[in-house]
Amino acid sequence: MIRLRRLPLTLLALLAITLSACGQAAPATPTLVPTPAGTPEPTPAVVRNDAELVAKLDEFLGKISDDGLFKGIVSVRRNGALVYQQGHGFADREREAPFTPDTIFPIGEMTLQFTAAATLLLEQQGKLKVEDSVCQYLADCPDAWAPVTIHHLLSHTSGIPDYTNTSQYRDLTENGATPDQIVALFRDKPLDHEPGAARTYSHSGFVLLGLVIERASGQSYGDFMSQAVFEPLGMSRSSYGTPVDTPAIGYYSNGPRPTDPFDVSALYSSGGLFSTSADMLRWNEALHGGGLLDQERYQKMMTNHMSFGDNDVFGSGYGIVLSTFEGYYNIGQCGGILGFGGCLVYYPNAGITTLILTNQDDVDTFTLGEPVDKLSLGIS
Repeated sequence: MIRLRRLPLTLLALLAITLSACGQAAPATPTLVPTPAGTPEPTPAVVRNDAELVAKLDEFLGKISDDGLFKGIVSVRRNGALVYQQGHGFADREREAPFTPDTIFPIGEMTLQFTAAATLLLEQQGKLKVEDSVCQYLADCPDAWAPVTIHHLLSHTSGIPDYTNTSQYRDLTENGATPDQIVALFRDKPLDHEPGAARTYSHSGFVLLGLVIERASGQSYGDFMSQAVFEPLGMSRSSYGTPVDTPAIGYYSNGPRPTDPFDVSALYSSGGLFSTSADMLRWNEALHGGGLLDQERYQKMMTNHMSFGDNDVFGSGYGIVLSTFEGYYNIGQCGGILGFGGCLVYYPNAGITTLILTNQDDVDTFTLGEPVDKLSLGIS
């Protein structure tokens, strides 16, 4: 679940001061490619060279880091080039180990886009179809799931209730779990609604997709992700379940106290991946640049299958969220686990990618992403 919290007033005030100092707007706005109907015109952007953007980001992020409001690493790509990648604070505060592009983080719900793409990769290989009933791939499938398709799981429209809302979920995060133990928490529960009738966020659906991937590929979820996704894309420090090296330590707040342990096996294919800033940027470039999926599968992933949120401002792609910010169409996902959070957002019309990874539990990366994205887009 993405945990939404309001930023402290000091952060919001700093944002207003920083953005008000941003110069004059350029007369032209970026050229738009086709976007969802009703997309507003973008906010005029400031023409800013790389050095100016770096200075603005350093000023903003350095200030909130000094104030204890953010610790982590932020990366920005513009028109295919890495413009900014800087750590603020420490990955291990006791040892004062700095963040680097190779610092490993658990990425929580950002795992969803990987699971979705892996499912579509198997369709691309002819091993499944998203129109298939999930029961074709699950042993002892409940009768209630017979009308649920892989498409419904991918788009959060299955109606299968989210097991992370159960009282037993906390035990799993402390003690770990097998996929079968996770499924046992929701397999006998009634559907929240008919499949396809509504969009209700469901970790349960993405756990089932992990089992579909295993059945269709003949491999474990972790092995398939490593061999079909991470290795071909050069994501050498990304993994499922167990990090390939010592990861960052998660903290409750700005102090020295680490968070309690969190076993990512409790999330399986809905949140069990580890990655780095460098690898996540490789992933984003490959996903949107044709390095993984063919055009047909990519379009399926990026289609709005069900609008949601207040006034239907968000679109549900496959494992990813479609939206607009200040008039700019964007594709992204935020999420996290205890002690960690992250946001990866891509603005195709502006050629901008922003990535935030934090090891501080009280940082809301969803909200922090707004000022980072404004500065990166050049919005005054």
